[in-house]
Amino acid sequence: MTDPACLVALHAQGRIAVAIEQSRGPVLYAMLQYDFLVLYPVNPRTLADYRRAFKLSGAKDDPLDADQLSELVRQHADRLRPLAVEGRAHSPVSPR
Repeated sequence: MTDPACLVALHAQGRIAVAIEQSRGPVLYAMLQYDFLVLYPVNPRTLADYRRAFKLSGAKDDPLDADQLSELVRQHADRLRPLAVEGRAHSPVSPR
């Protein structure tokens, strides 16, 4: 993972929205240690439907999925639910 201080310096609000295609697991739990990350777990089915809507073949492609997860959280953060972590109060990241 990139140096967390560099990530904070690059983001004006000090918070970074991260869409992740899982709601638990070691990667997600590792990300929870950084208060400046607002995590948006995305159901794999949601991403598959989103992929089919914009790509005719609907074939799974990891780089494309990463781009679409990023687009999904940038364009629709107001419709996604950030991961609720006990003891951490995060409001959703507002789109630019």
